[in-house]
Amino acid sequence: MGRLYVLIAGSFLAGFLVACTSSTPTSPPPHRLRRALEAFSLIPDAKVRMGELEAPFAAKEHDVGSEGEIKNTVNGHYNPAGGRGAVASQITEEVYKVTTENSEPTIEHVRLVPRYITLAEESERPARVVLPDNYPADQSEDGSEDQAGAKLWPLIMMLHGYGSDASYHDHFLGLSARINQHGGFLALLPNGTVNSEGKHFWNGIRCCDFDHQGPDDVTYLTSLVKEAIRTLDVDPRRVYMLGHSNGGAMTQILACEHGELFAAIASVTPGEIPSVCAPSHPISVLEVCASEDVIVKADLCASVVGNWTTVDRCPAAPHLETSRDYDCDPSRPFDDNEGYDQWRDHNCKQEGRETEVTGWVCKGGSQVEFWWMRGAAHNPALSPQWSDDVVAWLLSKDYVAADS
Repeated sequence: MGRLYVLIAGSFLAGFLVACTSSTPTSPPPHRLRRALEAFSLIPDAKVRMGELEAPFAAKEHDVGSEGEIKNTVNGHYNPAGGRGAVASQITEEVYKVTTENSEPTIEHVRLVPRYITLAEESERPARVVLPDNYPADQSEDGSEDQAGAKLWPLIMMLHGYGSDASYHDHFLGLSARINQHGGFLALLPNGTVNSEGKHFWNGIRCCDFDHQGPDDVTYLTSLVKEAIRTLDVDPRRVYMLGHSNGGAMTQILACEHGELFAAIASVTPGEIPSVCAPSHPISVLEVCASEDVIVKADLCASVVGNWTTVDRCPAAPHLETSRDYDCDPSRPFDDNEGYDQWRDHNCKQEGRETEVTGWVCKGGSQVEFWWMRGAAHNPALSPQWSDDVVAWLLSKDYVAADS
């Protein structure tokens, strides 16, 4: 039951979006934005006026109020009853035997590998890396291996939302539960800084460093990725990010400022990209937004997607338009928990393919994709299929060279 509150933690990010600005140095022309909106079918359902939508591209800031108002909004969407006591299942250490070919296992051939390892172990914010069952492996089926012949693995770094932590969001987004799927990958699970109210946060765009602690999360997170590449069997060309809310905002910042480290990112109900976004190479981007999200509204979602189509130099016309059913976890009975239902969407009573998918193939083969979840809230009741498809989407994306 307590795990259900993992969704509540997502609301923490709430005010993060309310607080963001939305200028970008390379503004998509109005006709591209209009086409994108028409493709998303946002205009009739969300009642978005083009004047409101194009205003951010004129470097006009949203009216977000004072920092105190922003903080109240964020905290107002965080339900403390939602579970500081519930954590994902404790990962137990296991032992794997690695033997030489055509030989019986002996003590010389045994390599002890914990189910997870820790990065930045001596720092104030150590981060766990969850390992797939057959890590390490001596050879790669796809030919990706180091000089010693060891298989190189993909790495997905997950960033939690405001007020949550890595354990909550790992369960919410279903990341480490899938480390053995799609050929296997490593899951990097860092935590943000703890504020005076005991809530984790990332120092994103105008949110959520309410205590003015000033953590350098860009340096912290990029250092974790570099340490993982240096010390583990990680393929440096297959590093990805998955974030929600405040964590989704950080994925945008990292992609803009250190795009050379990442092949693709996926953000759920995030904020807009930074005002200066010039990654060194095209990056595939997936944005997931919800029609009933009072924090990340339709116009902000559209501007985020429009900006990435410009950054990645996408064509005006999308190559993909379809619909899917992502809105409900069938393993959770509806209305089984008052606290959980306070933040989840209620589409579990609704049948059909509520999520509209629109995608572009862009410069160098990079992709920009938008999943518009009708009827969902800031913390959608994501189905297991959603988690499967997000992981598959990330791992299918190749690193695009700067000169592509």
